[in-house]
Amino acid sequence: MSAGAYRSIVTAQFRKLLNDLPTRVQQEAREGFDRWKNDPRSVGWKALSGMHAPVYSVEIGRRYRAMGVLDKERQAVVWVFVGSHETYNRFIEIHRKTTLNNWIPPKVSERLQARRESKSKTAAISPKTSGRPAPA
Repeated sequence: MSAGAYRSIVTAQFRKLLNDLPTRVQQEAREGFDRWKNDPRSVGWKALSGMHAPVYSVEIGRRYRAMGVLDKERQAVVWVFVGSHETYNRFIEIHRKTTLNNWIPPKVSERLQARRESKSKTAAISPKTSGRPAPA
């Protein structure tokens, strides 16, 4: 998977968790995100087994992890968790049976859907017809 092909969305929960981490870890997370955009494997991007949704994790140093849910249909990674490895393990067990639709908060889902529909409309406009919809 090339991360560049996917939009990255941060949930409010993720942002709060990130802001609660030590400054050093926040910086490591930001640096890791930059590396992830270029090569997800460089930060240990891996699918979590036994989940009911396509949930992936990345390493932030040795003691911290972040989790994202991959929504291939909407071409997005929705970041849902960041924290210590211990907290990460508990979070996984609590959410192991959560399905894709329940991982992504409704407001984020609505934004992704609107973006997808907007892209579909843009793709249907042909440059040869001066902005008019292309014939079916």
